[in-house]
Amino acid sequence: MKKIFAVIIAYNNEKTIKRLYNSINKDLFHKIILIDDCSTDNTFSIAKTLGCECYQNKKNLGMGGNLKKSMQRAFDMGADYVLEVHGDSQYDPNEIIKANQLIDQNYDLIIGSRFVNKNPYKVDGMPFLRFLANKVFSNFTSFMLNIKLTEFHTGFKLFSRKFHNTVPYEFNSNTYLFSFQIILQAKLFKLKTDEISISSIYNDEVSSCNYFEGFIYLLRNFEIILFFYLAKFKIFKHPTFNKKKMIYVNELYKNKIYNILIFAYFFFIFFHKHHIFEKFSYIKISELIFLILFFFYIIFDSKKILNRIDNIDLLLLTWPTLNLFQFFLNSGNYYGFLSSIYVFSIYLIFKNLLLDIGQNKIIKLFIFCLVFYSSISIIGWSLAQLKIYFNLVEYKDGWPIYLFERYRSIGFMPTPNMLFFYLSFGFLIIQNFTFKFKKLKLSILFLGIFFTFSKSLILFLLLFLMPFIVYYKNKHLNKIYFLTLIILILIFNFLTNFVIHSKNSSFLNNLDHKDYIDRSNKPILETNNFTINKSTYLQIKIKSFQIIKENFFLGIGYDNFKSYNVEGHEFVFGYKPHSSVLGLIVENGIFALIIFSTIIYHSLKINLRQKNYYFISVITFLIFEAINMDVHYFKIIWIFFPFLFYSKWNKKIIKI
Repeated sequence: MKKIFAVIIAYNNEKTIKRLYNSINKDLFHKIILIDDCSTDNTFSIAKTLGCECYQNKKNLGMGGNLKKSMQRAFDMGADYVLEVHGDSQYDPNEIIKANQLIDQNYDLIIGSRFVNKNPYKVDGMPFLRFLANKVFSNFTSFMLNIKLTEFHTGFKLFSRKFHNTVPYEFNSNTYLFSFQIILQAKLFKLKTDEISISSIYNDEVSSCNYFEGFIYLLRNFEIILFFYLAKFKIFKHPTFNKKKMIYVNELYKNKIYNILIFAYFFFIFFHKHHIFEKFSYIKISELIFLILFFFYIIFDSKKILNRIDNIDLLLLTWPTLNLFQFFLNSGNYYGFLSSIYVFSIYLIFKNLLLDIGQNKIIKLFIFCLVFYSSISIIGWSLAQLKIYFNLVEYKDGWPIYLFERYRSIGFMPTPNMLFFYLSFGFLIIQNFTFKFKKLKLSILFLGIFFTFSKSLILFLLLFLMPFIVYYKNKHLNKIYFLTLIILILIFNFLTNFVIHSKNSSFLNNLDHKDYIDRSNKPILETNNFTINKSTYLQIKIKSFQIIKENFFLGIGYDNFKSYNVEGHEFVFGYKPHSSVLGLIVENGIFALIIFSTIIYHSLKINLRQKNYYFISVITFLIFEAINMDVHYFKIIWIFFPFLFYSKWNKKIIKI
């Protein structure tokens, strides 16, 4: 279905703007945008209360100038057609319904004519002199240029994306002359043009040029006709008749390309264990797919990115900026800088795709991948019980004690914990949406998460319940819930510092927890029944705190943790802190933690205001996992950051 945007161009229309907006049938339009041309009255103040997206020009551009800017913005936001709507309510935008057949036939310019099968002087009350001048000159133009239209001087026009991509209307006049120029441009470039019958009103609230301005307007029409013929016979091409030289891709095909690349990116994100180049193991298949997606978007829609930059983008941009600063001070942060640029690019592209394609389409593609890889998790674990292995599970000892012979699903991920994070994060995200067979798909996803046997399962279950408990609005239940959540988080983080090894339990035979016990120290406590040792996680935390103490402001750079020597901790061989909270400060200093804390704060603030408890559970999960896992470079987080801020963009009011 084609996306039709209505752009209301307003200037000093405080008396009519609210009535006009309320009269519009919102079902006819994908989006309604109002652009105030720096009014001197209360037009913009009233517009901000209406519920549509509102923008205000910094200076008065004139009718044509405002319409040019409005059309550019609407097409940059993904419109297939843009309807020109005047803020004085002279024309009824609901009459666009008469153009449905022409839209289905992909007409490029659809004119609303007051002269089709009627006399606007008698029927609508058009002033006689205006009627006479319009009728005579429209007939003259139609005859001279062989354009079969009954009116050339109307403010009701519907523009297609092909028109936008073909006609250099940015060079057109900023006055009412714009309306005449675009018809001649469409004729010269052989665009499909037709008209529909419309009505109009005439009263003191309707704005139009006076008779002297009208006379000048008619004289300048001859100038435009002259330029038209000069261009037609290739004698001289005025900029207004010089066809745009740009790559034109049908919007439908372009969106199909985007959808295919988004799906491929989602699908191969879960192939994190597999890399393409032995030397550059950090380059996965998904990186190459994103590179293609990135360049496609830059080639076709780079203007959208620039037009949509806002304070959230600038906030997230501080992350690669900090890494760049770190790189200048510490050349060892080269990969950190590249990684930060990469994840920020993921955020920026998916933000714009979200606004172009919509939440539901992207979520639909994501759900398919989640269900598929959850099924892989379930199948892999089930086959392992039959001693059939396809490298889809991991046999791992350690805290907590894993039942079922301790097989844990990893799918195509390096670790079960990473698979757990991706599936759990996805589960909490998609709860917020409506889709077919929702209960069945969530059940499959839940089983896929369960068979990773992650330590965080119990907390995931609590976060899954959060939206329902908060929505229930029982104060006592809420207090019990949040108290339980806090206590479990504290216990969980405390227990990760130790390994408790029972000596008597039969199913613990042959478990020595060799990957988790700190061998450099004696057991903290040893009895006939069990032994308590410090865990390697604890030693990694201690090493991290020591590094932070020595490099509080600047950090040590990306991926230098393992090789960084700290006196008394030479035996600690972890690749990095098992915590984003510690990892951010270790690698980039305290400012990195401030940046991410600010991002999380704003996402919480926006979703609390909207009472979106599903996304609040996502953010809470992200905070918890950031304490226990190194997640700040996980691609899936940066893909879905835009979703957490979507409600802000969907209702924004910007001054341009």
